[in-house]
Amino acid sequence: VFFLARLYKVTRGQIRVLPKTSSAAKLDLPKGTRVIALYPDTTVFYPATVEQSALEGPGGVKYSLEFDDEEPEEPDEICTWVLARYVLTAS
Repeated sequence: VFFLARLYKVTRGQIRVLPKTSSAAKLDLPKGTRVIALYPDTTVFYPATVEQSALEGPGGVKYSLEFDDEEPEEPDEICTWVLARYVLTAS
């Protein structure tokens, strides 16, 4: 198997550091806020919209998000819970 590698150069201003814990995220994002967030079971950040403000749950603080272009398996499953440390404002 052969993989082509690309080298990307970025400035310090283009790097976003993730908080070490969800409680350290300290975000207060109201419903409707546009964000980028880690899609569950992947290593990729996708655009999403906050559907429910942060709640404390198993594993830490989480947001209910609706990811752009997501096709839910069930009609009632349009939102996905994501740990707050993996939710970044889309700026």
